[in-house]
This record gives sequence, C-alpha cells and structure tokens, in this order.
Amino acid sequence: MENSVLVKTAVIAAVLLILFAFFFESSPTAFVVFAILSAAALFRKNHTKETRMKKVVIYLLMFMLTLGITSANGYFAKRSAGRIIAAAESYARKTGAYPGQLSDLVPEFLPKVPAAKYTFLDNGFKYIAREKQHILIYVKKPPYGRAYYNFEEKKWGTMD
Repeated sequence: MENSVLVKTAVIAAVLLILFAFFFESSPTAFVVFAILSAAALFRKNHTKETRMKKVVIYLLMFMLTLGITSANGYFAKRSAGRIIAAAESYARKTGAYPGQLSDLVPEFLPKVPAAKYTFLDNGFKYIAREKQHILIYVKKPPYGRAYYNFEEKKWGTMD
C-alpha cells in the first residue's frame, strides 16, 4: 500500500512540476501549492509517519526542481537575448541599420533564431522594428512580465 501511495504522490508532484515549470513558470505559486500538499501529507492520519515524511520529501524535491528549471529558463532567455543583440549589432555595423526582422540575422549572424526559453507557452522572442526604434521582447513571467531590450538606448526594461 505504501508504494502505491508514494507512486500516486510522485505522479501528482510531477504533473505539478510540469505545470509550474513549463507552463505557468511560477515558483511562488508552486511554493504555496507544494507547501499545502506537504502540510496535508503531514496531518494525514491513515498513513504511517514514515510514509508521510516520504510524501513531504517528494513534494520538496519537486518544488526544488521547479525552482531550478524556472531559474535555468531565466538564464537561457538572457543568454539567447544576448546572442540576438550581439548579432543585431553586427548586422547594424555591416549594413548601417538594425534588421527589419530577426530572420534577417540568419544564417550570416546567427545559425537560427534561438528560443527564449524551454517552455510550452511564450517561449519565443518578438522583435519590433520601426523607423527609429528596434526592440527585442520576451515573456519573462507569464502571462505578463515582459522584458524588452531597446537597441537605440542599449538598455533593458520591463513592461506589464
């Protein structure tokens, strides 16, 4: 019986990990949910103390994995944005203007336009090219929380 309870706990925790790390990208929400599930597991009277503690450990590990994945995705987004920015600057030095679209950087300046993050939603970069304004945007924290880089000002900002 203990094994089936722990397997069920692991499946629930894994589904929540996928939701919080790859869809919602929300560590604070993950913390609240995993904390509530851990507290519920601790007070579950029909399981042994050992089983309750194992369930808490499973939830704790999945929360830590969620933190690690969301942090890694933040790092990947900044690194990928840096590659795009460097390529666009090289393009501008060569042509005298920033690209009209990100695909203009391929293949001479980038082998391909990288993904911003490894998530299922909002994982790409958006690029706005106007006459005197060029902006690179990606979703930092869904559904809002967009980070942007202004090429003319050479600085980062956030919207939403």
